[in-house]
Amino acid sequence: MVEKKTEKTSLALVWTTVSSSATADLLAGELIDSGLAACVQIDGPIQSHYRWKDKIEVETEYRLLIKTRSELTDSVLEWLAQNHPYEQPELLVTPVTDSSAGYAQWVTAHTRDDTDN
Repeated sequence: MVEKKTEKTSLALVWTTVSSSATADLLAGELIDSGLAACVQIDGPIQSHYRWKDKIEVETEYRLLIKTRSELTDSVLEWLAQNHPYEQPELLVTPVTDSSAGYAQWVTAHTRDDTDN
């Protein structure tokens, strides 16, 4: 049986995309090194279709799935806003409603305490 998380260990997923694998690796490493994320998964390449400045664009991108504690979400978003190479980056947050207790404890152990920032 999988134990569900407690409120104390609530998690969040933060999503963003970048234009290169090297940039994705750099951001992932810095997020983990700073304690803002316990894990960053990189998907790609993916193809994004979108409208930008009145033109339809099709670009190859790499998607980052940043795993963190809910209480660090604002800090992660602020860090990404300052360090992301895009003029208007995609920054999406998905609250995690359930997780295994062990995984939540692992994320907590590998992210900084909100009093550390």
